[in-house]
Amino acid sequence: MDVRRRPWILLALALALTGCGSATPPPSVSALFGEYARSTAVKGDKFRGETSEDRLAQFASEGTPDQVLEAMMAARPCDHDCLPDSPVKDTVTSFASAGGESFKRDILVKRHDGRLELMTLYIAHTAGGKNAALIDPGGRHYTGGLNDFRENNELLGSEDWILTHDDITGTSGKGKVVVVSGSTRSPWSPGLIALLGLGGVALIIGVTYLSRASRDDSPFDQDNPGPAPDSQ
Repeated sequence: MDVRRRPWILLALALALTGCGSATPPPSVSALFGEYARSTAVKGDKFRGETSEDRLAQFASEGTPDQVLEAMMAARPCDHDCLPDSPVKDTVTSFASAGGESFKRDILVKRHDGRLELMTLYIAHTAGGKNAALIDPGGRHYTGGLNDFRENNELLGSEDWILTHDDITGTSGKGKVVVVSGSTRSPWSPGLIALLGLGGVALIIGVTYLSRASRDDSPFDQDNPGPAPDSQ
């Protein structure tokens, strides 16, 4: 390989590294729900069973898979006494104010390491349901629906998956259940990207210097014909 081309190859590799991310396709709704139904180690789970067979039998007694999934994902009324203490209660009360309503909704989370968790989120509607906010367990609220939650929450990463309603602040039961990543933010922090960029630049400068030095010292370089022959 021509040593003079190596810096550009290294630059391409350095730039490719800064754009790396998870390319794993999301699991299907049925696959993730089936994994949940069989698992006996779900954090925050409301269904109990010593074995996968026990859990599947319990779910079967409550309806079809679609009915069980819809009931699990549905928003449920949650009055002031149902809300956990501050900061969640304070955020819901402040947003809903007089005449508003509050609800709670479970989402199924699959962490990047395979762990499953039922996470409870809260919904606040202003009077008449004109405006809605989603509140996470830390009390942080999101007024732009599912996309806002995925863009700004600090609870989930881009390599986590969540099973939930696409209309996550809706309470009518309309919409559909989807699987999406827990965050739309890059797993690469700005500081790490900057560090990789600086490292790549330093590497390119070093290799460029070495390649030029090697070329200058080479007796086969056209620009370095070597010492003149001894005169006879």
